Amino acid sequence: MTLSVTHNYIVGQKVTFKIPTVTAAAFGMTQLNGITATIIRTNDADADGLFNTITVDVDTTGYTAFALPLTAALHLAMQWLFLLVKILPRLLMLV
Repeated sequence: MTLSVTHNYIVGQKVTFKIPTVTAAAFGMTQLNGITATIIRTNDADADGLFNTITVDVDTTGYTAFALPLTAALHLAMQWLFLLVKILPRLLMLV
């Protein structure tokens, strides 16, 4: 899996998956929720050529695809917008 942030995970480390649900919409691949897995590889290139990856010892072949639900994406975007509207004027006053 490709991570959105730089990581310091190492081979042999355990990770536990938490798949959130926003309102009634799950993020997908809910079969992983609560599973603890062992990292077996790190930083292989993904399909986009990114190297911020980990591979775990779980066969997800029959699992549903992971997808960010539209409601969650909208909710996150609204939170960022709210923070910008609230914080940006304060930051500008500091300049």
